[in-house]
Amino acid sequence: MLIPEKEVHVYNLHSDDFKSNNKKYILSEDEILKSERFRFEKDKINYVNCRSFLRILIGRYLECLPENIKFSYTKYGKPYIENVNLYFNLSHSSNHFVYAFGGNKNIGIDTEFIKEMPDALEIAKRYFSEYEFSEIVKASKQNTNKSFFKCWTRKEAFIKAIGEGLSYPLDSFSVTLNPEDKPEILWINNMKDEIKHWSLYNLDFRRDFITSLAIRERDVKIVYMNTDELF
Repeated sequence: MLIPEKEVHVYNLHSDDFKSNNKKYILSEDEILKSERFRFEKDKINYVNCRSFLRILIGRYLECLPENIKFSYTKYGKPYIENVNLYFNLSHSSNHFVYAFGGNKNIGIDTEFIKEMPDALEIAKRYFSEYEFSEIVKASKQNTNKSFFKCWTRKEAFIKAIGEGLSYPLDSFSVTLNPEDKPEILWINNMKDEIKHWSLYNLDFRRDFITSLAIRERDVKIVYMNTDELF
């Protein structure tokens, strides 16, 4: 199944969508070993589910068995598959999993549960840009957490899209946060012309989660994929 040019497929899944007790059989040996290192059982289960879902989805695009998929990794740990024009990114918060697939390698997605963050302003002041901190301060007390996670997911999605992980400074670029403004990257340090290539999107999946998508492409069509027939 090919993805049309300038189109991104996004998926929203939950642990309960896949109740099989045999998920591990489709994971690689290194994935199984990693799952065994989790201290808490819920984290282990979420990791196994997250990777299993990823393999199942990729298998549908490449028309192969999930267990036959071989991942390669960048030096920052971002997974990819060699010699195919299929790029992807994933994120999970608790037992909520989101995935994005497209033909552009610079694609990133992040989701977060909107939980109480008593130190939201302190974290924002320390790590975010001055503009982002000021916008979070402007938000009403009822919306501080939401504004914080909106900022966090947009920044995480961009960092994951460029593939550098948290080694990329959070205050070296800025995103819009005003509810009246569309999601955008406002500036990137020492890369004035780069922002014109990027798009940011809010993805509406679940009420208590905020999900953001970043891609180095303009005018992208977002397609919310039906997952009812996957399992």
